Amino acid sequence: MSFSKSLYVLVIAAMQFLLLTIFPCSGSNNVNEIEKKSTQIIDSLFALSFSNISINNEIALLYAEKGKELLNQIEYKQGEQKYLFIKAQIAYYNDRYEDALAYLDSLGRILSPNIASPDLGRYYSLKALVNTYLGYQELSIEMNLKAISVYEKLSDFSGISNSYNCIGKVYLNQGNMELAERYFNRALIMNQKTSDKRALGMILINKGNLKIVQDSLDAAMELFSNAYGLYLELGDLRRIALSLYNIAKIQSVEGKYSDAISSLDESLNIYKKLNEKYGQAMVYGLKSEVYNKSGDYKQAINYGEKALDLSTQINSQALQAEAFLLLSKAHKNNEDYFKALDFYKNYHITKTELESKNSAKRIAEIEYQAQLSANEKDILLLNQRNRAKTLQVYILIAFAGIILLSTFGLVLFLRLKNKNLRQKQEILEKKNHLTALENQMFEKDNKMLENDLELKNKELASRALALIQLNETLKNISVKMNEFPSDSHTEKKQIKGILQDIQLATHNNIWEEFDLAFSNVHNRFYEKLFEICPNLSATEIKIAALLKLNLSTKEIAAISFKSESSIKTTRHRLRQKLNIGETDNLVAFLLKL
Repeated sequence: MSFSKSLYVLVIAAMQFLLLTIFPCSGSNNVNEIEKKSTQIIDSLFALSFSNISINNEIALLYAEKGKELLNQIEYKQGEQKYLFIKAQIAYYNDRYEDALAYLDSLGRILSPNIASPDLGRYYSLKALVNTYLGYQELSIEMNLKAISVYEKLSDFSGISNSYNCIGKVYLNQGNMELAERYFNRALIMNQKTSDKRALGMILINKGNLKIVQDSLDAAMELFSNAYGLYLELGDLRRIALSLYNIAKIQSVEGKYSDAISSLDESLNIYKKLNEKYGQAMVYGLKSEVYNKSGDYKQAINYGEKALDLSTQINSQALQAEAFLLLSKAHKNNEDYFKALDFYKNYHITKTELESKNSAKRIAEIEYQAQLSANEKDILLLNQRNRAKTLQVYILIAFAGIILLSTFGLVLFLRLKNKNLRQKQEILEKKNHLTALENQMFEKDNKMLENDLELKNKELASRALALIQLNETLKNISVKMNEFPSDSHTEKKQIKGILQDIQLATHNNIWEEFDLAFSNVHNRFYEKLFEICPNLSATEIKIAALLKLNLSTKEIAAISFKSESSIKTTRHRLRQKLNIGETDNLVAFLLKL
């Protein structure tokens, strides 16, 4: 018997002794104490199981099954979750990926997707990892994104870093270098907030694979070597083997085939000790590729067949597809074209099936989540109905009292409402009466204003006519005085000067009176004119005012002692300064001001 199994037997014996001797089986309190102690022992067994996963899966399984025996005797939901998760992990590390998915599906039915918990985050992460190894890349990304959402709520930077790293690896496998590098960088940033060296090593390995694709072999080798050093320090055999596998890839690309084979042999020995078939299949595949490059096609075929055999055992279609392709290339180089074609057909069929399964899995996952959500809604609805039934008794008791109070309140309310309606109606009638009186007053005021404006416009027109008559009178006097007989040139000059003085004085007085009256009637006319054109001359303003009274050019010429052509010129200048088009009416424009 190995040391691990001997230790397992001792641990189980000690725990059974605790259960059977420390707590007597009598009394309800003692039963509760036994259940409490049982949960502690179950947790201890599951913790021992978890610590042996990937190191000694056989011992891990023994601890898990012993914990399950105790779990069957009590009701312990969290213990069920731990057991299913451990079984899924053991199946994953034993390369039984379909079994791992089955355990995870059972776990998913217990976990609530709406409550962020460490268990939910680990569930999504492991499901993403299993789907990656099965080749379901899109579903893997979806599970990792869900895991990130949970880890962010829990501020679990290590979980976020691992999920980012896994997404980057999927994008790398798909050939999307830009997205792969973006997620690897995010993983590094998150890892800096933790002390998780194991996760850091995986990020370095994945970034190294990215550098290979980017033809930066020196950078890739440095990253793989750093990861190898980290895992040597941690004593992590599985990841030491993985680091050696990736170092061999660089050596193969650089043409160092013997070094590559040596690194792969060292990696293979570790995977064999761990009994990890997936790792062995990867190493056999790379050895086939190295021998194919070096020209040893028989060895390439030999290791390709070993890779195919192991990938078939673990039911990994992704590795099967790679093995078919490697064998197709090796047989082609060995000039066995029929076998090469046959293996290539198998490669194409397997790849197509894998893509089809990926789509089917994703659809099934969506349907499962929808069904889970529907079940939760049904449970919620059932709980609501139960609460409603509990409240029905109280509602019925209160219902009669509410009806009586409501009836009394309604009668009182209707009386008050009728009284308020009558008061409001009286107030409304008075308001309507006042509004009618105000409207009548307003109409009278408007009529008086209109009459007043009409009267003042008539007065302005009268003053304008007075100016015209005055001008005509002065013209007649001027003609008669010019006809007055006088031989003296000086006398004629004096008469003419007197006429001009009379004309100017009379015109100025009458114009001032006219202008004052015009401003009273049209008090904002000049202001509006200046708003449109501030640089109007005094003559232009006078002409605009006279045009406002709808006087003709001839009448304006008579009032202003100017010729009709001069008035027309002034009207043209007004039109330009006021930006009035040739088709628009100047008088109509001024009347609106």
